[in-house]
Parts: sequence; C-alpha cells; structure tokens
Amino acid sequence: MCGEHGGRLKIAVAAPPLQGRANDALIEWVARRLAVPRRQVRLVAGEHSRDKTLRADGASAIIALRALGRE
Repeated sequence: MCGEHGGRLKIAVAAPPLQGRANDALIEWVARRLAVPRRQVRLVAGEHSRDKTLRADGASAIIALRALGRE
C-alpha cells in the first residue's frame, strides 16, 4: 500500500495491467488483508481505469478500515 491520495487508498501492484492481471492482484491483496475468501471481493467499477472501486462482502467497515490502514 502506498498510502492515501484524494480520499482513496493508493495501492501499487507488481502485476502488469494486461488481461486483468493487475486487477486480479489487487483483489487478491484486498482479500488477504481483510481475511475473506477471494470470491467475496469484486471489482464494481474501474476495470480499465487507474481508479477502482471494490466491494468486499463479509467484512465490517471498521475491520476493513483497520486492515487497510485507514483508522
């Protein structure tokens, strides 16, 4: 994680943005941090953009904020 930028988390992944690899790496990272199965994290906006919106089912907002370092 690189920190916060414009009210959003800034996360850098090493995977290239080819064939969805960077999106997959981001989803995997978030799932691990939130301790939820990968299938519970999905990309809801920004598939082809640098700005993305993810949804994680099964994690409370407070736990998510702590796990992602925004508390």
